[in-house]
Amino acid sequence: MQTHKGARSHQEFEGCTPTPKGLGDSTHMVLERNWEHQAPMYSRIYSRGTADYASTLIDLEKAFQLRDRRVRCIDEGTPGGIRLTGLGILLGFDKAIEVLREAKVEGVHPHEGCGACDLHAKKVCTETKPDEIGIEWGKKLAAELGVPYSGFISADAMSRPREGHIARAAYYDGTGRFDCTGSLGLPPGFVVSRRHLNNHVDYARSEAEIAITIALGPHGYGMERITDETPFMLVAIGDPADPMHSTERLMDELRPLELKLNGAVRVDGFTAPGRRI
Repeated sequence: MQTHKGARSHQEFEGCTPTPKGLGDSTHMVLERNWEHQAPMYSRIYSRGTADYASTLIDLEKAFQLRDRRVRCIDEGTPGGIRLTGLGILLGFDKAIEVLREAKVEGVHPHEGCGACDLHAKKVCTETKPDEIGIEWGKKLAAELGVPYSGFISADAMSRPREGHIARAAYYDGTGRFDCTGSLGLPPGFVVSRRHLNNHVDYARSEAEIAITIALGPHGYGMERITDETPFMLVAIGDPADPMHSTERLMDELRPLELKLNGAVRVDGFTAPGRRI
């Protein structure tokens, strides 16, 4: 394992570290194929920066056209809609309702194998299975918000391997309308709906930290792959029409996380297409 000056191991990060189980051979092979598939994109991102790279994508605007406003986890396997880790279970019910109501969510989608629900189960010392916690939490949110419970996303229905995470980036979205799957040229990534967390900036940053934890942990690529030469990317996405959510401001919020793993995490960003004020 490569080490880094001043680095902290992934176990030292705050957030939801998945319980180590190891990856099966087939999942490991899928992760390796995805690493190689993403390599040309990341080669350009590392050398040119995300702003320059994003400017070359002819379909970038499609990444800012949400197909729905249902809430999902930040997991890269559950793309689309509004994003909160574990549907906000680590934020607490009242605060989660506040955020989701202001975000005008239209449905609720928990998913199988949610690390946040697993962490919650450990914190409250319950023997209830994390998946059952996620379903109960989702239905409770839906009832309070007066929106449909849109269904449980099984691991087989997720856009990643059942036991492995292929994300090498986390998008810190200041627009509230970002879905990286809309553009063919954007690599898959966790998505933090920062735009909807204006009253909870520290929590928003903790979601980005959770993404790092997962990527560096036993269900991600780990520190054997994520190094100072191939760092995990924290990508701030600024709103061109709102200085309160500018790329530079959001990048500044993420800088403390960059320092926690010297070199293995890099903060960068780009501004969404649109007219600046």
